[in-house]
Amino acid sequence: MISPAAGLIGIGYEGRSVDGLIAELRAAGVSRLVDVRLTPISRKPGFSKSALAKALNAAGIAYEHRRELKGDR
Repeated sequence: MISPAAGLIGIGYEGRSVDGLIAELRAAGVSRLVDVRLTPISRKPGFSKSALAKALNAAGIAYEHRRELKGDR
């Protein structure tokens, strides 16, 4: 379960399905996911930028890609 602090949480997608991720985000009351991956692509189905944005949008969660927020590799 996600535990938001000060309105900001961090979450990874390792071991999750898109539906599972969305369920956790909704349960935590998340309204926007900010993707900080340098290159928002994934071999894992549903986690590439456009597919993830579409699934989140359908669930009422905004998607924003902000690679500049990512720290050093």
